[in-house]
Formats: sequence, C-alpha cells, structure tokens
Amino acid sequence: VSSKSRTGYKILKKPLLLTVEAKNEKFEEGWCQALLQSVVCQKINKTNKIPILSIVTTGDVWQFGKLEETSFIRHPLSASVQNTEQLLGILDILFSECEKNAYER
Repeated sequence: VSSKSRTGYKILKKPLLLTVEAKNEKFEEGWCQALLQSVVCQKINKTNKIPILSIVTTGDVWQFGKLEETSFIRHPLSASVQNTEQLLGILDILFSECEKNAYER
C-alpha cells in the first residue's frame, strides 16, 4: 500500500505482496529471497499478524507463497502464462487478499 508524496514518489506504507525473479529458473534461490523479503515486510509493518504474500516467477512460470506469523507456506502448484485465465484469476485472488489486509493493524 502506498501513497503519492508531494515529490511525486510513492511512499511505501504497508508492504503486503512481493515479487521475486527466479533468475535462470532457480526457484529455490528465489524462494530464499522471497522468505527474507517477507520477514523484512513484517518488520516494516511492525507486526507478523498480517500475511505477506509472495510470488516467485521467471515471467513464464509463476509460483506463490505466504508468510503467516512464523509459518512460510509455498503453494504446491505453479501457474503459467500459457494459461492466462488461471494466472489472472490467481493474481485477482492475491490482490483481493491484499486489499482486505490493507486495513489490518
């Protein structure tokens, strides 16, 4: 969640969703980075009660996860740009969850 400042830059208020590139299709390295960034997001939010959603992607293959309090869960299934309808449906669900969590304290 961000707002625009007088300088025109967006000011990050509450990170709820992050995306990490799986360079050279190295998803395990991407997930390590996503977990690290998720913990940083919890610290920025000053609470671990708000779930932090994460995406690790090559651009073609998309994987999803969530840090809830101290438990990090990776969804067992991946999505692909080959199935655009499925991918957009998943992203819609993630954005809806972020919208719901944007007002949590």
